[in-house]
Amino acid sequence: MILVSLVQNVSVLVAISVFLLLITRRLGPKTLPTQVLSGLLFGAAVMVGMATPLRIMPGVIFDARSVLLAAAGFSGGPLVGLIAGVIAAAYRLALGGTGMWVGVAVVLEATLLGVLMYYARNRNAAYARIPALLGFGLAVHVAMLLTQFALPGGIGPDILRRIGLPVLVFFPAATVLVCRMLLDQEEREQEIEATRVSEERYRVLAENTADVIWEVDLDLVGVYANPVIESLIGYTPEEFVGLPLGHYCESESLHMLQAAGQSALANLPDSTPERFEALYLTREGGRVEVEIVASLVLDAKGTPVGFQGVTRDISARKADERAVRERNEMLERLVHERTQSIEAVNTALLAATADLEGANKQLQRANEAKNQFLRSMSHELRTPLNSIIGFSGTMLQRLAGEINEEQERQLTLVQRSGRHLLMLINQVLDLSRIEAGQEHFERRLARLDNLDAVTLRLQVVPQAIGDVLLVLDNQNPCHDDTGSSSTNVLPLPGPWLSAQTRPPWRLATERTM
Repeated sequence: MILVSLVQNVSVLVAISVFLLLITRRLGPKTLPTQVLSGLLFGAAVMVGMATPLRIMPGVIFDARSVLLAAAGFSGGPLVGLIAGVIAAAYRLALGGTGMWVGVAVVLEATLLGVLMYYARNRNAAYARIPALLGFGLAVHVAMLLTQFALPGGIGPDILRRIGLPVLVFFPAATVLVCRMLLDQEEREQEIEATRVSEERYRVLAENTADVIWEVDLDLVGVYANPVIESLIGYTPEEFVGLPLGHYCESESLHMLQAAGQSALANLPDSTPERFEALYLTREGGRVEVEIVASLVLDAKGTPVGFQGVTRDISARKADERAVRERNEMLERLVHERTQSIEAVNTALLAATADLEGANKQLQRANEAKNQFLRSMSHELRTPLNSIIGFSGTMLQRLAGEINEEQERQLTLVQRSGRHLLMLINQVLDLSRIEAGQEHFERRLARLDNLDAVTLRLQVVPQAIGDVLLVLDNQNPCHDDTGSSSTNVLPLPGPWLSAQTRPPWRLATERTM
């Protein structure tokens, strides 16, 4: 009879599971209406079980209420357990009899242990496994058997002998079965909800992304595309379904994608997502450069059923790349042209440098020739001039005999002209030595009375007493008896004076050596 009661309760529980599934899908899991309706369904199932109990004696009945109430608290939590427990307790009180209060105690302990197990499994998933559920079933029904000692008239031990073993054998197993059924249904509902949330999230992402998300079958015929497909090639998502790839893909790109698909199928199970660049044709006849990331779609058995991926419009990026490439090519041309110009300038500079070196060598040769000429002139011209000056002086001194006045005048002119010519030659030679860097200067004092009549410009220093600083005009060089000239001097403003018109002066001069 106990087994019949269990079978009846399990059948009722299956019906409850169906109703719970419908309620959950309609109202959602863990909502207040769902929990209230679940509690009412469990309470009704307990009432059905208690309506066809195992009667041990008048007023003492046994049924599977402990299994159902423990399962109600375990699967639905405190609210579901409370509603089912209140219904069961009220119905047991309505039935009355000797075992009425013991029956109510069984309702309370089964419901309480079920709710405690609910919290335990929420904190630790191990409590939802079969060993933990079996221990839970044993605890519920050991507690139920212990309540039998509260039956009046001391009939408890006799009751335990009659039902103890069947209860401990079958009721915990039934508890595990019922709880596991409810857990499986709960997990399926969670999976359905997770799938629904995931699909909703995927739908939102797919509809709001800037890229085309698509799926095609193994023949590359459209199966799905998000709304972005219309802005890319002009076809709506509905029109894309059943549309062959060749209808909107340029022929060369189509051959490439077909070859890539065959390669992916041949490389199973090592096929990985691949990236391509292709050319799409729009509905209006335009062309769009796209980037495609595609991978195989496998069913639950690992059999390929199609391809899915993402397509992105890269027309703007490719245009930027072409513009950058063209600018780089233009810069390379400019650099090449500038390099050629610089090379041409360098070549011209090298030629000019060579010309300058040649001109410098010619100048060096000319300067050497000039110096050679001057050295030769120094000897070849000075020697005869010194002879002319010397012989004219000898004749003027009448060492060679008496001369008349006209001869003296002529010889004086000859001597003066010779000295003047010697002075010019000396100046030329001095200039050549200065240019060659072979000349140096010496400052010393000289007396004017040692000089012949020389026209001077004087700069008189007002504070000077006795000595006066004299500076010779370079246009009126001073000569001694030998014909040597003094250095160039600065022309200064002042009166023209003769050296004989004043007392002997000390003269600061620079004389070439």
